[in-house]
Amino acid sequence: MNDKAKPSGFTMIELLIALVIIVIIVSAVYSTYFVTAASVQKCREKLIQTQEGRSLLAKMSRQLRSLYTPASGSTVSESAEDIFGKDESSEEIPRCLSGAADDREGIILQMLTSANLFHAKDMASGIWNVKYKYLPDQDTLFYSQQPLTARPEHERRQENWLPLAKNLTSIHLQFYNGERWQLKWNSEKHGLPEAVRIDISLHGAQTQSPTFGTVADISGCRTTLPKAIHQPG
Repeated sequence: MNDKAKPSGFTMIELLIALVIIVIIVSAVYSTYFVTAASVQKCREKLIQTQEGRSLLAKMSRQLRSLYTPASGSTVSESAEDIFGKDESSEEIPRCLSGAADDREGIILQMLTSANLFHAKDMASGIWNVKYKYLPDQDTLFYSQQPLTARPEHERRQENWLPLAKNLTSIHLQFYNGERWQLKWNSEKHGLPEAVRIDISLHGAQTQSPTFGTVADISGCRTTLPKAIHQPG
């Protein structure tokens, strides 16, 4: 009886088949992992963009709803004379509200408001002269606020611009006069608008530029000028 022992182990073909199966499984796992990671990154970026967009719109809307408007029968210039003095030229007196997209310096919005974004130690409350400047080449919105108080002329002209929002691809303002929306506004000529619409777009590395918008109703806002602000000091 011829009893030969059978060879143990795997043949070369079996090893190759097993190797191919392992490669397919590993590739599928890694593909799923990378797709999931990319989706998570996009969701995280979209969440950050939503938070930043809503935060910016909320800040600007709060300041617009807290606009300083002169008392009935007076003008901003008349009220500001109590602060700056009657000898100041009208160009030195800030407007209650103005906006334009084609400003040479990039200032798209200027207002007098009682809501400030960065609290100053020397003046926690009062009326603030606020400006927003957008530079498209930097995709950045800059912010400046100065207290509306009697100060030396050289101090009044100093403006510290702080980056308020980065990766901002566009920002558009529209002013509603009760009949139609306008792209420019000057409170000295037209008074206050009934509402201001703000639309912004943010740049994303993983997502398309999302757009956010809001409408700030300022038809009923009125902030009186605190007595302390009339006192030079």
